[in-house]
Amino acid sequence: MRLWTVRRPSLNWLACGEDDTPEKRVQKKQRYMEIMETVEKTFIEDKKFGNSSLTASSSFTSKEGKL
Repeated sequence: MRLWTVRRPSLNWLACGEDDTPEKRVQKKQRYMEIMETVEKTFIEDKKFGNSSLTASSSFTSKEGKL
């Protein structure tokens, strides 16, 4: 299950190389998908970090407000 989705552009531009062979296009598409997977994983980790720091920041502010 994907936690978020990336709007993925058409991969047609991969086929535009003048001297690209079908094998090169497959390699490019695979590399593109690997990069997109890495970006997605990084985004999820950043989101987790952002949510935990936001919670910590909010609780700190609440404690400060009570003093």
